[in-house]
This record gives sequence, structure tokens and C-alpha cells, in this order.
Amino acid sequence: MHLINLDSSSYYKLKPAIDKLGGRYGLKESLLTKGIGVSGLEYYSGYDEMDAFKVKGKTIRVTLEKYKNGVGLYMRNIDINFALLIGIDELESIVIEKQVDLISRDAGGLYKILRKLGIGFLTARIFLLETDKVNYPPLLLQFKTKDNQEIHFEIETIRPNKVIEFINRIENVRIVNNIMGYQEV
Repeated sequence: MHLINLDSSSYYKLKPAIDKLGGRYGLKESLLTKGIGVSGLEYYSGYDEMDAFKVKGKTIRVTLEKYKNGVGLYMRNIDINFALLIGIDELESIVIEKQVDLISRDAGGLYKILRKLGIGFLTARIFLLETDKVNYPPLLLQFKTKDNQEIHFEIETIRPNKVIEFINRIENVRIVNNIMGYQEV
């Protein structure tokens, strides 16, 4: 793992670090692989240097980019701008996890309309009213490295399936999908 501060004085360090991970995909390759990046993540915990910024109470937004032999996590908020580069050979697994949502049987509004139109639960759940949420755990993404470090993110987007599909296309690393559905109570 390699953390790079992307302020103007150290931005030049990014390209050589990406080259060590096999480099970026070209246009043709990125089209063939159905995209090389996805946004909609929020840093949750696990990386000490980022935890210090999280304590300040400011959300750290994350964009994930796939390289030929690794991934880049671009983490930023108003105070910071970092890239965390992880080689595929350093990753033990990537885990997508969500506990069971408990929602009211009487859930209505836009949520019910979207479900009737055949929209998947992970997308429709975003439109639940607060009064319809009995237990509403976050959708989490976890990178586990071979040296037993875990970095946690929350998938915080209107289209979580797009992020999940992107993660599932990362090659040469074990992907674990632990997504529970929902239960009406």
C-alpha cells in the first residue's frame, strides 16, 4: 500500500506509483472492461492516517479506480486529497457486506412505487421514509490486505449496484458478497 498526498507539491509522485501497479488502462481497454472507475464510496474506518481526518467530523468521499495490477482509492474532502494505491498482490479479499434491513410493512411513498416498477431493493431502499426504517444498516465495502489490515468504506450512492458490479469485475482477488436482503416487520 502506498499513500500519496495529492497536493500540488507531491502530485508528481502519482504516475510512477501507478506505473508500479501496471499502469492505467487505455481508452480501448477501459471500454472492453466496462469501465475503470466508480464513485459513491465514503471512508468509514481502518486506515490510521485517514481516521485522524475523520475525527474532525468531515466526510471523506472516495472514488475507486482499477489499474492493471491494483486499485487506487482517491480520498478527498475540503481539507485533504489523497490517493491510496493497493496492489492486487497485497489484497487478501474485498468484502461487500450488508446486514438485513428491517422495514415497516406499511412502507410507502416512492419506495413502494419503485419496487412495483421492478427496481431492486438496494436502489429503492434509499427512498424509504425515516418512519419506515426499523433497522437500516449501511452497505459496507472492506478491503482486507495480506498483512491483516482492513480498510472500511460505506457505499453511499443512489445506485449501489453499479459499485457492486464494478467490484465484482476486479480480477485476481477474492470477492466476498455478504449482502442480506430485507425483512418487513
